[in-house]
Amino acid sequence: IAEPSLLDLVQYNKDLERLSYLCQGEAKRIHLMGGEPLLHPEAAKAAVITRERFPYALIDIYTNGVLLLKQTEEFWSTLKDANIGIMVTKYPIAFDYEKAEELANNHGVNYQYCTVPEHEKELFHFTLDLSGQQNEVDSFLKCHRANACIALKDGKLFTCSLVANIGHFNKCFHENLPVT
Repeated sequence: IAEPSLLDLVQYNKDLERLSYLCQGEAKRIHLMGGEPLLHPEAAKAAVITRERFPYALIDIYTNGVLLLKQTEEFWSTLKDANIGIMVTKYPIAFDYEKAEELANNHGVNYQYCTVPEHEKELFHFTLDLSGQQNEVDSFLKCHRANACIALKDGKLFTCSLVANIGHFNKCFHENLPVT
């Protein structure tokens, strides 16, 4: 439902510069996510910007893996040199995950599955209460993603990735779920 858009690397660099300053350059783990981050023609550059700002973090690109087989030698060498890993979510799609894993390994890039390799991820959906009848605090506290996947978007940090992207939903379905 989202319209095509790409991460603005100039803004991203500014955002990470500020975040690095606030965190004193320390972060345990950073996931570069999307949509699908490999759709960005400069995904490796975004990863390098992240490494420059957070030199000691474990950094990986979260992907469904489908575009890994189309990446250039420059992409792979950039990831290897910057110590950026690939984290693959295995979906029930026709794709040769083993070939992608072999390709990453041949380039010296850490490749992991974010799910147990022999189990494919099931597709899921979020149910939104458009009537506002739910207790938002209770819902947030019971959410398995609350504060577990902090999202950085347009200079703002979100403790819920769903909220960070609700604008796409609002636009597509002519809703006005507020971000407060």
